[in-house]
Amino acid sequence: MIETSPLGATISIAGRRAGTSPTMVELMGFSTSRAHDHQAGYAPVTKRVYSKKTGDKLFVRLVRQ
Repeated sequence: MIETSPLGATISIAGRRAGTSPTMVELMGFSTSRAHDHQAGYAPVTKRVYSKKTGDKLFVRLVRQ
């Protein structure tokens, strides 16, 4: 599960659009992926994600530009 504050950010995983926050994405377990979140008026954020179990959550706070 990926959630952002504010809600409604576009989520991309490995360069592919994965949905709009909040959204559930499937990742390969025990491997590293990059999540990129962006929304108009906010600085884009890229985070490395390493999922160890089903149901992991990622929260990203976006900052106004």
